[in-house]
Amino acid sequence: AVASGITPLQKSLYTTLAYLVTAITTDASIQKVEVERVMRLYDAFEATRAALWQQEAEKLRRREVLTTVKSRLRALVDEEERLTFFEHADAIERQAWLAPRTRSERRWSRMKEWKKDLREYHEKRQGGRDALADI
Repeated sequence: AVASGITPLQKSLYTTLAYLVTAITTDASIQKVEVERVMRLYDAFEATRAALWQQEAEKLRRREVLTTVKSRLRALVDEEERLTFFEHADAIERQAWLAPRTRSERRWSRMKEWKKDLREYHEKRQGGRDALADI
């Protein structure tokens, strides 16, 4: 229908394009279809944007609730530990004393005992010399 309105003498690329553009832009039914298509596109965009916004808001709310709950639980545990520390101090000390030791801890403990024994030995020797000097 569009091409039939152009005579062979007038046919050139530019005139054909110009005729098509004017035919499309002035046709009310084509404009109506295009406007509806654009409106549907905007509606789909708005629905997608609203859904994504809702998901992000829900994630943010969940994250805030979790951090609040975690901080409150930590505070409760800290308070419980503070209140029961003295009740359990003896048991904690005993468990720490009975806990298995590392090699370096055992070596350090033996070194302390050895130094203590050496000190006692020197004190006895000094005491013996003092006793001999009194005689």
